[in-house]
Amino acid sequence: MTNSIENLERQARLGDTLRGLRRDLDKDVELLKDPKEPLLGLLEREDELQRYCCDLDAQLERVSGAAVITLVGATGAGKSTLLNALVGQDIATPGTSRPTTTRPVIYRPRNTDISRLVEGLESNPPLIVDYTAGQSGNLFSEQVIIDAPDTNSTSTTHHEVVRKLAERSDVLVVVAHRQSVAELASIEFVDAFAGRRDLILVLNRADELSQEAQSELLVQLRNLAAERWRSASGDAPPVIAISAARALLREGTGEAVPGMDELEERLGALVATGRLGSVRRHNALGTVERVAGLAAAIQVVTDPELASLKENGFLALEAFRMRVEAELDERLDLRRGDLKHLLWQETSRHWDGPGGWALKTGGLAGLGVGAGAALVRRNPLLAAGTAVGAFALDRASGAIREQRLERSSGLVPTDLELDGWYREEFARARLGSQTLTGNPEAFGLASSESTSARATGSIEAAWARLLERDLQVAASRGSKWFFRLPVDLPVYALVGWVVWRAGTELFGGFFGVTPESAGGGAGSSLLINAALVLFAWLFVARGAVRLLLGRLVASLLGGVRHSATAELERMQSELAAAHSDGITSRRNALKRLAQLDDTWRARLHGAPTDAS
Repeated sequence: MTNSIENLERQARLGDTLRGLRRDLDKDVELLKDPKEPLLGLLEREDELQRYCCDLDAQLERVSGAAVITLVGATGAGKSTLLNALVGQDIATPGTSRPTTTRPVIYRPRNTDISRLVEGLESNPPLIVDYTAGQSGNLFSEQVIIDAPDTNSTSTTHHEVVRKLAERSDVLVVVAHRQSVAELASIEFVDAFAGRRDLILVLNRADELSQEAQSELLVQLRNLAAERWRSASGDAPPVIAISAARALLREGTGEAVPGMDELEERLGALVATGRLGSVRRHNALGTVERVAGLAAAIQVVTDPELASLKENGFLALEAFRMRVEAELDERLDLRRGDLKHLLWQETSRHWDGPGGWALKTGGLAGLGVGAGAALVRRNPLLAAGTAVGAFALDRASGAIREQRLERSSGLVPTDLELDGWYREEFARARLGSQTLTGNPEAFGLASSESTSARATGSIEAAWARLLERDLQVAASRGSKWFFRLPVDLPVYALVGWVVWRAGTELFGGFFGVTPESAGGGAGSSLLINAALVLFAWLFVARGAVRLLLGRLVASLLGGVRHSATAELERMQSELAAAHSDGITSRRNALKRLAQLDDTWRARLHGAPTDAS
């Protein structure tokens, strides 16, 4: 009773471990088969991979329950006779020279559910023989034993039936005779299950062979077993020579039949309750080894291509960013003059005084005022018109500049330019992605729309920050009191002196001050000369202040470039990270699949199922 409970606990632990490993396998396979960016190398072998995964599922479903032993072999090998000898009664019709096993015979303990075992066999339904478990006292009377159709049958239906039954079995007993040992059809069939199923090779009808012929055929079978059919642990399957017909005749006589006892002992060791979990674990490992081999073959070709795609994606993003930055530098230089004018205008709004008025006047206004001053003595009306007209033209020109500066479109390359740069720089990466997945933008490789939008947004955001914040800060710095005072104070002094002279001429008599004692009268010549001096001073001061503000313009443009560059570098970093993550996750998944057998062995090593 205690042993039965321990065996059930072992089976449960094995089942839990296998299911966990199976879920991990599914995650990696689904990632590599992502419909948006599948690895074409894996899709090309999807049928093979799916077959192995179904095999693993079958191991999970059979992790507890009776053993399934299937006898396979060529025509006339004696499978039916061997089955009868194993179970101790005639349940299969033997044949010698033709495939009498046209449909499988399943020998099962009564009430054993074999619905999954016979699923899909409707076109060639098996003959099912029920028995009462343990009735004969024979170990195999508690197991499911199948006499499968011949592996060398000319019927494709028979081939498919044998394959399905072998997929659903725990142990395959490969039965051969002197005419079928080297038969290619049987060899290729066993190849498909080597390592995935426990195998026992039986040379049947040994009593019909001379000792020399028997030895020679045994050597052939052992060589085949060692070269092609080793298990997941590296062991070659055993090769046993028997005579099933003699074994069947011995029932009840106690006669010893060479090889039969060894066969029953080996089968018993495999299907005993305490060992069955180990058999299924080994079968699962054999299937996993096939999956790992398949993945490793794909990895050899795909991994270097993925690594190259990752590098090409990084280089493309960097080259695209550098082209945008170079174009931005050129366009910022073209905006330098307009930005100077805008900064002068903003500074003048913060500057209350003559210096602020001087900053507002551009080159046209200055020339108009100068021309007006030159004409004022000859034609005051013309002089005034000239000055007013020049000022109006200057304001109109300034308004156009301001409108142009408020738009960032001149700084940003056009969509056509950005798309052209993208296609030039990303051509190699897109080709690599297309080759690997059929999708030129797989694994997070940036699209033309995303890179162009991020680049445009980076420049527009930097320029908007300039207009909304940095420009105001610079204008405030350019209108500090220690800048205003040296410019405005001489103007105020000159105006005060002119006013004082004019006052002494008008009202000096009341206070005993005459124009002569004050240095002369305040005639029109004095006013004109004072105005000329005033304009000259403001012109010089305006030039000095604008020179100072010009340095601030360089700082402002540098700020725009720094801000835009930082955002472009962030764009490159984020897009590169997304691309890298997409590739790395696939490379890691493929690597895990290629090392799947090592992972499963390490995990299953902690889930013992041996009777010991």
